[in-house]
Amino acid sequence: MSSVKPAVKLQFTPQQRHTLSDYVTAIAWSPQADWLAAASAAGEVMVYRLSETPVMLRSADGQAVNCLHFSANGQFLAAGGQSGHITVWDIQSPDISVVFQQSHPSYWVDKLAWHPHQSVLAYGVGSQVQIWQVSPNTAIAELDFLASSVLHLAWHPHGTYLAVSGHGGIQAWLAEDWQADP
Repeated sequence: MSSVKPAVKLQFTPQQRHTLSDYVTAIAWSPQADWLAAASAAGEVMVYRLSETPVMLRSADGQAVNCLHFSANGQFLAAGGQSGHITVWDIQSPDISVVFQQSHPSYWVDKLAWHPHQSVLAYGVGSQVQIWQVSPNTAIAELDFLASSVLHLAWHPHGTYLAVSGHGGIQAWLAEDWQADP
């Protein structure tokens, strides 16, 4: 058996180190790469710029945060998890304020996805997908994925479709007509 050796050995030097009170369940870079967000199994959400002190956005409550995602323009950070709560912060506001909250206490929120060009957030709640305009807070659609719980969401790069997967397949909805069959 032959071994392959890399032509160049890369050296990495840690730039910063921060800890949360439990294991890290999700991390996300902002699109402009100026913010890094991290969440924990204890429910914490922390953001920081590499040259600054971290900011704790959410304290531990014993309910894991399972997903973090920045909006395409980097203005918003969304988080969801075991509590069934979705929280969106405006990272560009001076005080990093909460601009959107929804609660679905009977469900875990494991997947969420931002539209690639708008402040529109899609997230799975059981076998449904909720789609919201975040600023202002306006419900756009509620889609039924009857095959199973929602396991993944993906917007088309142009934002024209939202694909949803779960047990038994994939369905894609046309964003211009959420009421049409996928």
